[in-house]
Amino acid sequence: MLVQWWHPFFAPAMATLCAVAKARSRTKILFICHNVLPHERSLVDEALARTAFAAADAFLVQSGEDRRTLSRLKPRAPAVVHPHPIYDFFASEGLSREDARAAIGEGAGPLVLFFGYVRGYKGLRHLIEAMPLLRKRVPARLLVVGEFYDDPAPYEELVGSLGLSEAVRFVNRYVGNEEVEGFFAASDLVVLPYVSATQSGIVQIAIAFDRPAIVTEVGGLPEAVVPERTGFVVPPRDPVALAAAMARFFEEGWAARMAPHFAAEKRRFSWSAMADAVDGLVDAAGRA
Repeated sequence: MLVQWWHPFFAPAMATLCAVAKARSRTKILFICHNVLPHERSLVDEALARTAFAAADAFLVQSGEDRRTLSRLKPRAPAVVHPHPIYDFFASEGLSREDARAAIGEGAGPLVLFFGYVRGYKGLRHLIEAMPLLRKRVPARLLVVGEFYDDPAPYEELVGSLGLSEAVRFVNRYVGNEEVEGFFAASDLVVLPYVSATQSGIVQIAIAFDRPAIVTEVGGLPEAVVPERTGFVVPPRDPVALAAAMARFFEEGWAARMAPHFAAEKRRFSWSAMADAVDGLVDAAGRA
């Protein structure tokens, strides 16, 4: 039995289902963990996760960081690490950069994208703080696309205080699947300035669109980006380092230099590779 695990909220239901399955059959129970523990944790999350994991025979986790967390919660648990697959189904229209920009109301010039729900752990304020430093060297704009789970007012005030009102655009709403392509195709560079993480599907969306990414050195994010091949890795909470990496990307023409490497990354993050990893785990659990 394959169990999709992503949040301890569901632990009581999953623990019950697994216990019933174990009691009534000889089935092996395999957990595919999108996050072993949530990004923003409560005091009971670890206890709930241990309860759900008790009946599991093996695990597939999607980053080394999650493997280490799992080892702490369930020592000696059989587990394999396989990265999050790409979301290539978003790239359906084949939009050019120019057509995409016209569709979303953006003009010419370097464009940086922050995509996804805005929450504190994602470090958006550090990216905003990096923008004045970047713009001293490159006339780039920042496009922030995703619904705010935080209060947007402090971010908007920060933009105003830094004189970035004409350089930062917020699209504060839920973005449907059919809109994703326009924002990624329009952008030159995707930035994930997270202050904590396990992994993120945003990098895999960027790879599907052949878009380089700058990520911070937290959790499993560095596992998804190959420096100087598909992006750069910078320290978290460091606007100076982030600005320098973004400026280097634009000034040294890294978009063209990185473009040839995305075909290999798409194979590494393919769904067929994910299926092979699950099949291997199933076989191993069956022999145990």
